[in-house]
Amino acid sequence: MYGRSSEATTLLNAYYRVTASGKSEALLVKGFSGSGKTRLVRSIFSSVLEAKGQWVEKKFEENSTNQLSLVLSAFNDLCISLAENFGGANIWQELLSEFGSHFQILIRTLPN
Repeated sequence: MYGRSSEATTLLNAYYRVTASGKSEALLVKGFSGSGKTRLVRSIFSSVLEAKGQWVEKKFEENSTNQLSLVLSAFNDLCISLAENFGGANIWQELLSEFGSHFQILIRTLPN
């Protein structure tokens, strides 16, 4: 991808940092319409999948009135993907141990 190698490297480094540390990170990519944000993010897709990583993407619209719902939708999609790929019961136990008492909030907030 022409002229975006440093940005792609930044995204890949964040992914490698997460896999090495086990700590979560969220990345937001912003820019003008048509500036290649989606193409940039998708340019590292194969590297993430080769490393058996999980991938969820959502597109924020500039005039969106409820951006929190998009974040929750992305997290919901991630939970579904994890359950499908790693077995439903195991992932819910891991989420319960990670979120503790806040797990009930997730259950009430996420549609699936």
